[in-house]
Amino acid sequence: MSDPAWLPYVGVVTGAVGMITGVTGMVISIANYRRVSRMKALDLRLELRKTYNASRATAEGLFDLINGADTSRVAVLAAIGGINSGNHQLWQQECAADRVRVEALLAKLAEADTDFAKLTPEALESAIVEIADLKAQADGHHDKYVAALAADDRSRERIRAEAVAMAQARLTGELRGG
Repeated sequence: MSDPAWLPYVGVVTGAVGMITGVTGMVISIANYRRVSRMKALDLRLELRKTYNASRATAEGLFDLINGADTSRVAVLAAIGGINSGNHQLWQQECAADRVRVEALLAKLAEADTDFAKLTPEALESAIVEIADLKAQADGHHDKYVAALAADDRSRERIRAEAVAMAQARLTGELRGG
């Protein structure tokens, strides 16, 4: 049997097609890798900016929240006669310490506010972790003072209920004795 004369040409053509397909696939893969890397960096920047803005908003509202909770606690303590008690002094010290912590937190957030577009993906990941930690601190302070306000509201309700019960008892006693 003789070799067909066209067999080497078929081999050359299929080899050339394979080479062109391989090179084209490699170029497309590199282009897609770069595009996906840019999209991932954009996603990281968006996540970082969103976390940063939420952290900043929470931290900036903390001073008003602390002051409101302090005023509320002082009013409750005054109502129960504990205005100069050890409880009141501890509360005042705690509020003062938390105000200092919030100032430090805001300073760290101000330092972290850089041009996120210039950061590498690795730096973005580190910044996200750092900002998330600052957000957790801010959320902790926020939750603490919201809980303190809720406790003060419960105390007010209890004081109000006791005052009503005492007034009713006096009224009932006056009616019986009167």
